Amino acid sequence: MSTIRETQTKDRWRLRAANLNDIDGLHALAASPLVYRYLFDGALPDKEYITGLVAQSLANAGETGLGMWFLEDVSTRYAGCVELRPYPSPDPQNSSTC
Repeated sequence: MSTIRETQTKDRWRLRAANLNDIDGLHALAASPLVYRYLFDGALPDKEYITGLVAQSLANAGETGLGMWFLEDVSTRYAGCVELRPYPSPDPQNSSTC
């Protein structure tokens, strides 16, 4: 199993693994119509759904060292996120979308 470490570039951007403290931030990011239009089938996800995504990602991360990661800008905390998972997925029914 490989582990990805937190990375910072040029004193402006940072890529870091998600944790349970990111639920509100991810929910705020997902509340943008430009985000939920494409990632959540056009429907604004509720906080319970986002909590489930983060929890599932953390469970997957524990097994693979991958999971949900956030791109942060020093001026805008949450600039984006990505879900990293092994390919092929060992359990395609048990994966989340960020």
